[in-house]
Amino acid sequence: FHPGWVKLMVLSGELKVDDQTLQPHEMLIIPANTAYTVQAITEVICLAISELDGAELAR
Repeated sequence: FHPGWVKLMVLSGELKVDDQTLQPHEMLIIPANTAYTVQAITEVICLAISELDGAELAR
């Protein structure tokens, strides 16, 4: 559960997110304030990018 959205991209392996299974090069965007579970079906390398609602970047 994150206050902002989460983007998951599988680079290798299989990753199950709730009832969806992601294969290499597939991506899933999870909306903000959504509870979810993640399970590695095989050994996985993935990229996860998340937004924090209200975050400010220093300049």
